[in-house]
Amino acid sequence: MKNYCNFQGRATRTEYWGWGIVNALVCAGLQLGAVALTAGGGADPEAASDVVDTFRSLAVMLPALAVMTRRLHDVGWSTKLMLGPIALGIVGLPLLIMGIGLENLETNDAGVASMGTALFGLALIGVAGIWRLVLGITAGFVRGTQGPNRFGGLRLNPSDVRR
Repeated sequence: MKNYCNFQGRATRTEYWGWGIVNALVCAGLQLGAVALTAGGGADPEAASDVVDTFRSLAVMLPALAVMTRRLHDVGWSTKLMLGPIALGIVGLPLLIMGIGLENLETNDAGVASMGTALFGLALIGVAGIWRLVLGITAGFVRGTQGPNRFGGLRLNPSDVRR
């Protein structure tokens, strides 16, 4: 978290995977805590878990984007690669909602206003998710560029990097 919102420079694979592991462990701990606090009480554990996950997602959104940006910089890739999934999600979600129909969402009706629009929106959201997953995994395994690149110098001493 020391580079909380630092979008400049480069991030090593170790920093990238370390962020992902710590984020997953914190998420699991918060989820278990939410369920444990609601056990035996009148609150719905699933609703509490959803609220906790929403706040955690909002809290780590900027740091996650920052570490992904720095990791893409280390590999020598443009951060414009992250805009594709965002754009597909921005277009796909309204299409999905329009396809289902706002009146059906308000009444919890199982009907669909336009199946084609809903499926197209769902397909765009699915492609965005796959794109983000492939980009994230690929960035985690591709070796960073040797020496300085257009995004800055190495974060580590070159003699410290394993060959």
